[in-house]
Amino acid sequence: MEVKTKELNRMLKEFLSDINNIKSKLNGDIYNFKNLLSETVYNLPEQICKGLNAKSKILSKKEFTIAMEALEQCKSYLIMMEKMKMIPTMEVVKKVDKINDILIKSIS
Repeated sequence: MEVKTKELNRMLKEFLSDINNIKSKLNGDIYNFKNLLSETVYNLPEQICKGLNAKSKILSKKEFTIAMEALEQCKSYLIMMEKMKMIPTMEVVKKVDKINDILIKSIS
């Protein structure tokens, strides 16, 4: 299992920065997307770090799977915001897919 750690860290930092930027633009958020996004990405860096430093392949797969689940939930919220024309989010959705691709390759 080889994970592109530097690339993954760079992409994760960029993604989290994008999420913070989106949250800052959600004034009067009647749908509570600001909190939903925060909740989905809150443990993401920790889960990925645990996956990278896991003592066994099975523990690594478990942590990466949890991280991918959080990314997919975040992606769903981003797509909803795009469809509701609240804020453009498709570039961030693409980043979610790229991060997921790296994680998927690392557990296969």
